[in-house]
Amino acid sequence: EAQRIYETHFNPIRSPQGKITGASLFARDITERERVLEALRESEARWRSLSASAPIGIFLCDADGRCTYTNTRWQHLAGLTLDESLGDRWVLALHPADRAGVLSEWLACAHEGREYAREFRFVWPDGTVRWVRGRATALHSPGGELLGFVGTNEDITGHKDAEEALHRRSEELAAANRNLEAFTYSVSHDLRAPLRGILGFSRALVQDYDDRLDDNGLDSLRRIDAAAQRMSALIDDLLQLSRLGRHTLRRHRVDLAAMAREIDSELRAAHPEREVRFTAPPQIWTSGDPGLLRSLLTNLIENAWKFTAHRPSAQIEFGCERNPSSGETCFFVRDNGAGFEMADAGLLFTPFRRLHATEKFPGEGIGLATVQRIVARHGGRIWAEAAPDQGATFFFELSESK
Repeated sequence: EAQRIYETHFNPIRSPQGKITGASLFARDITERERVLEALRESEARWRSLSASAPIGIFLCDADGRCTYTNTRWQHLAGLTLDESLGDRWVLALHPADRAGVLSEWLACAHEGREYAREFRFVWPDGTVRWVRGRATALHSPGGELLGFVGTNEDITGHKDAEEALHRRSEELAAANRNLEAFTYSVSHDLRAPLRGILGFSRALVQDYDDRLDDNGLDSLRRIDAAAQRMSALIDDLLQLSRLGRHTLRRHRVDLAAMAREIDSELRAAHPEREVRFTAPPQIWTSGDPGLLRSLLTNLIENAWKFTAHRPSAQIEFGCERNPSSGETCFFVRDNGAGFEMADAGLLFTPFRRLHATEKFPGEGIGLATVQRIVARHGGRIWAEAAPDQGATFFFELSESK
């Protein structure tokens, strides 16, 4: 049978003369009360045990903000001992720049009896600064009276350090972009003037002195003219590449298939001597910047036209399919042209890196770098598959949310 616990009171019974003649005994069964108290003591012991081993700081405080309990992790975050953490001395551990804001927010939460949440800094005695994210929940009596708060402090120093590093990196990138803009201005203005002079004088020599120059001289002037024109085209490509990073992305619904057919028609008009079989579905819709996507497709389709130049029956296809590895829709431009070694695929999107001789396939080596940046601006990725003399396929994915 379970034991019972009683609370007893003995009172003596005295005669009128003050002599004890007996006693009265009162007994009250307090078994249930003691069981509740024991359960509460066990619960508190478990809570303190869990709190002591918790990876975040935990504290209890009264309605005035005086700490009545802190765990070891909280003491470590604040750089305080247990004794120093109790009462209101924890305020002195706050970073001077955060102290007023923390206290005003704390008082507002206490006054309104609502939850508290704020990021702030503790400063250790040795000057070490720790960022924490503080949260606290108000505790109320059954009658609604504010009794205090139970809260946590989470160490977010690493997160803040990463944010600061990212901010510094952003500033460095902004400075680099300003330098790039200065370079772009120099290229577009300072270099074009002497280039125009070279072109003008070389052509004037051909026109005015062609009867005095032998074939070698005329050939040299033609080479100068061709080199100057290549440099002018290179400047145009560099300017386009540099502007991509500053271009404001404006997304619209775009039919890539219709766009690809328009580009193919323009190429046919410019090269009526070529016989190229071009295929594309009726429609392929996506979301993106129309101007940038047109530049992307123009570069890829022009590349396909260029590298199929030596094919008697050139074939170029634009389409889309489901990428089995990512599950995303990927678009592609496929040709049956010169192709390339897959070992060299990593060089494709590097400016000025070419996999074929300029004499055989002219170009500046900027087009695919431009394509890669446009795809990156749309939050996507691009890759290629090819084999020498068996054509190439360029795949790209576009994120519709970036």
